Amino acid sequence: MHNMRILAFNQGHDLSTVYVDTGKLVFSHEAEKDGGQRHSMNFSSSLILNSFKIDSSPDVIAHAGWHKKYDKYHLFTDAGYFGIGPRSRVSYQETVLGRSTNIFSASHERSHVMCSYGMSHFPQGQPCYALVWEGAIGAFYYIDKNVNIHKIGDVLREPGNKYAFLYSLADPTMPMWSTHIRISDAGKLMALAAYGNDAETTEDELRTIKEIMKLPNIFGMANKASMKDSKYFNIGLETQSFKNLAKRFSEAMFDMYLEYAKKYLDTKLPLIISGGCGLNCDWNSKWKECDLFADVFVPPCTNDSGAALGAAIDAQCYYTGNAKVDWDVYSGASFLVDRDQTDLGNFKEYPLNYSEICTSLKDNKIFAWVQGRAEMGPRALGNRSLLASPFNADMKERLNKIKYREDFRPIAPVCIEEDMSVYFDGPSRSPYMLYFQKVKSLELRAITHVDETARAQSVNEKQNPELYRLLGEFKNMTGFGVLCNTSLNFPGCGFINRLSDLSEYAKERELDGFVVGDKMYLNDMKGHINTYKSLRLNLNEKQYLNVSLKKIKDFLLLSLQKRGQFYLEDSQRIVNKNASKELTEWMYKVGSNAFPVITVEVMAINDDRFITRIIMPIMKGSQDKTIQDFCDNDPVINSYLGNLYYLALTEAGNISLVIQYQGNLDNLDYILNTNLKEINWTVFRLHSRLRQANLSKYVLDTRIELFWGETREEANVTLRQTSNTIKIRECGRVKISYTDELAGGGNEFGDDFMADYVGKNIRKVGRAYEWCAGPAFIGYSLLANGLCGSLCLSDINPKAVEISRKTALENDLLDQVSVYASDCFDDIPETEKWDLVVGNPPWSKNDLMIPSWGREIKYKDLNFGLHARFFRDVKKFLNTGANIILLETFLCSSADDFLPMINRAGLSLKKIIPHDKNSMIYAMWITCDAK
Repeated sequence: MHNMRILAFNQGHDLSTVYVDTGKLVFSHEAEKDGGQRHSMNFSSSLILNSFKIDSSPDVIAHAGWHKKYDKYHLFTDAGYFGIGPRSRVSYQETVLGRSTNIFSASHERSHVMCSYGMSHFPQGQPCYALVWEGAIGAFYYIDKNVNIHKIGDVLREPGNKYAFLYSLADPTMPMWSTHIRISDAGKLMALAAYGNDAETTEDELRTIKEIMKLPNIFGMANKASMKDSKYFNIGLETQSFKNLAKRFSEAMFDMYLEYAKKYLDTKLPLIISGGCGLNCDWNSKWKECDLFADVFVPPCTNDSGAALGAAIDAQCYYTGNAKVDWDVYSGASFLVDRDQTDLGNFKEYPLNYSEICTSLKDNKIFAWVQGRAEMGPRALGNRSLLASPFNADMKERLNKIKYREDFRPIAPVCIEEDMSVYFDGPSRSPYMLYFQKVKSLELRAITHVDETARAQSVNEKQNPELYRLLGEFKNMTGFGVLCNTSLNFPGCGFINRLSDLSEYAKERELDGFVVGDKMYLNDMKGHINTYKSLRLNLNEKQYLNVSLKKIKDFLLLSLQKRGQFYLEDSQRIVNKNASKELTEWMYKVGSNAFPVITVEVMAINDDRFITRIIMPIMKGSQDKTIQDFCDNDPVINSYLGNLYYLALTEAGNISLVIQYQGNLDNLDYILNTNLKEINWTVFRLHSRLRQANLSKYVLDTRIELFWGETREEANVTLRQTSNTIKIRECGRVKISYTDELAGGGNEFGDDFMADYVGKNIRKVGRAYEWCAGPAFIGYSLLANGLCGSLCLSDINPKAVEISRKTALENDLLDQVSVYASDCFDDIPETEKWDLVVGNPPWSKNDLMIPSWGREIKYKDLNFGLHARFFRDVKKFLNTGANIILLETFLCSSADDFLPMINRAGLSLKKIIPHDKNSMIYAMWITCDAK
């Protein structure tokens, strides 16, 4: 049966399916790809559909063994989790699709070994050593010429779990009684370790390292409460002392394995590495450099995403004797164009122009790059990537904000293979981004980690011709064949693999464009390269006097965008459209994502006269005065603004400040070169002046407090000081810590209203959960009023998580409160079960007048995608008879927007509850009939 077709899958996390036909890998699809949850254990529809893409029925259906959930590896399915001997393989026959088919199972341990062995470039028959180190297993093996596996010995139990456990120990957001290990924490600890200093190990560090290393079981057993007396318990991830410990712990774990290898691996053979620890680039580089092995090979799917392929290789070896496969890293699913390309908002389609893309990258634009089939394994290798210029250090911060990642996470480079030795020390070929290299160029600041290393990927023309061509063009322009390369994914999810997700991502993350195959999609409202001056020169004098409103719009738009001051939003309207008068409104965001939204309106009175109005949001602090009162009476404001005047617009309790200017085409240059050219500084100074006025009855919108200062630096300092000022709101026996930045309105219309309603209509429940909690005004008010026995909180904003944890700590509520850093339900263990869910989530479904501050705060819920995820996943966390109450606003939605989501989730909308004090606020009471 040498012409054997094998369909295989693995059962645990990083679930995947592979198809091997006559020794060649045809596809490798992973459940987390196509926007699925990272490390997913669930068969998605796309995974199942892709698994059917085979020519005929397979000869073998293989799978990697696993343990039964929550049984700590003791109970298992088929070949089980551990073992390399004869009992670690199971073979029998079943009738599948009317045909007798071989069913094969290899243990999880064997699958790891066979994956790296079968993919390695070492010929079959070449004896070699193998290292498997992952969550549970940490052992060396010897593979003889007949492909028999012999265990040399276990070095350390659960190395990967212990590595992640250390991160949890210091993380205040990790509940102290939780036995849940977050797989992603291991990679974060690897990044933090680079920030540690090179001093001697302290007694505290040594004691903590020894205590964690000797823990007999982590998975499902250990919790950090056992180390509550440790100096590092909830110390915080960004403290220097923890960064030092991370470095010592990482070094100690590697040294333990290195000393074992020196003692027991006495022949200089090749080494193959598999398991999640094989993603630690620092350790991989050390294995290459230790001179104990003839060669070292790490597959790109070294974590559990390779277990299915390992089972397929073992099955092929079992039935045919062939233990090798021909493979390509780009064996994932093809990109799915599932949306009409005319429905992409501001993104317009053009033929791919490498020169234009590289020019934009050189100008610090950020693009998504999609080519061919997706990569296998967790690393983006140029087919599902975000690409950017590698030169400016702030590009790392920008990319991390786009990806909602911690600031300490590094950004990897991708480099033309022949130039690797020019920019990096270490191996000149690294196609799978699995090794660290020292960065030799001081100009590559965006991809240089704090320890002056990078996790570089090399690219040659045969491996990835499209990316190679792009890098070559970028090198022709800049002299550097290097770009930033990070994975294209939503937070906590695998690669994006369909156009509908990509276009939504590009809009939500405010990308400059994206490339799919031979097409590029550019945001026509950003980055115009034409200038006002060049357009003006193209107009002759006669045409100039009769220039239309559209031409005025073009002048303003291009001038503002060229200076990088404004980005056009996708809101545009025409009113009173006739030959003599029309109004066009453009929404701009000033500067970068850190700045709020303002509106610029241009109204043509006739062919040569127009009015410009600049509108900025201001919060109304009192109903007995108007903005006009102090505009008219304050001499500071009047003297500063000269012939500009104010118009107060009141809607739903909010006031907008309007600067209005009337002029004609003769002074268009003056407007562009004074007022609008420097509009960001105008707003800076304006708000500085407003702060000097008598505003005791008014409060400027907290989202624009960064305009206090006379300079950008002063403003940023003020913003940091103001937004980080911790205040206290007393709610019964609980003192809730919060900042103005994090308040989110819960203290104005949320906690009292919700607690009162729950107390009258639902009464006390066992465990409550607040979604998008912020400082958790609602959740803590329930707890303070005795309306729940315990409380679960989550928020995507690390500052919100930190301050919620602070409230629990200072009110001695740690035993009653769990706080998770989570985007919707990511990283919340399914062991959590709730009787009541409350929330005051983001309201707006679009960008209109809602500022976006990157990953830290979500003011908007584009197309109600966050709500859709909530309703899709919440039911699995609900106890029988659970209730959900969510605060919403009629300004942005009605229950009709959410009813289809509620029905699809198997939930029931019981009642719409109007707010007792604010007519624009309502709540939805949703019930659960889950069993």
